[in-house]
Amino acid sequence: MPLPSLPSELLEEILRFAIDVHPARHAIPRVNSTWANVSLPIIHSRISFSSAQQLHLFSTAPGELCCAPRGREVEVLLSGGTQGIGVWALIYNALLKCQRNAVVPSKLYCRGVRVLRLCLNTHVNDRNVHLIGDALCQVNPEIFVWTGPDPDHHFSTAIIPPAVTQLCEALSNWTSLRRLELSNIAFLNNGLELAQALAKSTCTGPVQIILSQAVFMIPISVLHIALGVPALGELRLIDVYQHSIWGPRLRMGDVEGSLSNSEYSHRHDGLERLRAVVSCMVKTERLMGGDREL
Repeated sequence: MPLPSLPSELLEEILRFAIDVHPARHAIPRVNSTWANVSLPIIHSRISFSSAQQLHLFSTAPGELCCAPRGREVEVLLSGGTQGIGVWALIYNALLKCQRNAVVPSKLYCRGVRVLRLCLNTHVNDRNVHLIGDALCQVNPEIFVWTGPDPDHHFSTAIIPPAVTQLCEALSNWTSLRRLELSNIAFLNNGLELAQALAKSTCTGPVQIILSQAVFMIPISVLHIALGVPALGELRLIDVYQHSIWGPRLRMGDVEGSLSNSEYSHRHDGLERLRAVVSCMVKTERLMGGDREL
């Protein structure tokens, strides 16, 4: 059966596979108008940036993206060093464009950014750190992941405290969140800012939260998240420290011990709820001169 006569559903599956493996996937829509109509919505539903230049070119390019009925997956992967300085204005413009859709028939429902993955550092000397909140407020993702570009065995801080404040400001307005994953993060207010943002959010849940390689997270903050956020389905803590990495780890016993002197001490199901949703895990072992992966 020649490709032009294939059912559109079958052609879509073929082109979806081709887009995943083709070294120059943007050449596929140029074959003919039929392929363009089928492949462009697929290409525009999964967008990846690996440099500030790509962000700039995307934001300033004419035209709009095709409708993405299933929502867009957007990832920004910037290597270490100073590449992340001043990039948030570009991310703001890119996310704004990803939220918009081309004119489509009214019967076709178009979604914005459903999945947002960031892998980049923030910097204390970045004067545009306040744009983080503005950029992230453009979207309402179901899945949000922010990790650092360094290897897992290298304990570094990618999300600095001022960036955490901006992130939490945006997070408090998200209503569709289902999965939140933050790594290489240093809290400003002992993790209470995260607990307060999650409490303000109107997500219906269940929400899975994964924190790894985090510092300055105290037990009472975990308690507020576990017992003060009804939408929480799971809180997984991996290599989380109460102070710096040279201080004590956050362990389950610390969280359970803080329950008796908290505002949640009257809850008869408090301890049961904690043990059901919270887990404290160790992935790396701290050694002199660095960490060793377990």
